[in-house]
Amino acid sequence: SLVGESGSFVGSAQVGDGLAGTVSTVAPGASADGDAAVQLEGGAFVEVPFATELNTPAFTVEAWVRIDGSLFQDQPVVSSFDYSDATKYQGYYLRCFSLEDEEGASTPCQWEFGVATSSGGDSSVTILSKVTSQMAPQVGEWVHLAGSAGSGELTLRVTQGEQSDVAVQPLSVSVDDGAASVFSVSVNTQMPFLIGAGPAQPILRSYFN
Repeated sequence: SLVGESGSFVGSAQVGDGLAGTVSTVAPGASADGDAAVQLEGGAFVEVPFATELNTPAFTVEAWVRIDGSLFQDQPVVSSFDYSDATKYQGYYLRCFSLEDEEGASTPCQWEFGVATSSGGDSSVTILSKVTSQMAPQVGEWVHLAGSAGSGELTLRVTQGEQSDVAVQPLSVSVDDGAASVFSVSVNTQMPFLIGAGPAQPILRSYFN
């Protein structure tokens, strides 16, 4: 839960540099049980201090999400990700990622689960492994996201109303001799867990709205 019994955040509310964002904990949630959702606007996000329990070699990260802003921009959901070293990725993220078409125009974002991985126990060389859902996001509609890493694959399950989509990406690649190189999760070892921001460095960071 993001909010404790006293109504305070488990993490701390933040606002991006130069932005005037707001964080509310009284917005209606996705279910009918009366629980409230955290509403993020104008560059606001929640930062939870680094914890090893949030960064393990096998895990599932879940979130109920409703986009009220534009689908033609990046919409980061959660991230526990580090690429302060440009040659080495660590951690994971969930987001709705917008690409550019051949003419440079933004396209509607797609749900994406990204995980830093390394091969053969060599943690000094990492790549970003990603899996993307084919279910199109809808403005103003609640959606449940579940990204899982482990057992040699990445899985992203997206559920919206009566519809569900499951995308799977094996954590292995073929090499020249026909053998398979299996990748494992490269865990984040220092960066905080962000809700509604990331995974870029602050100067390039995008925010959920």
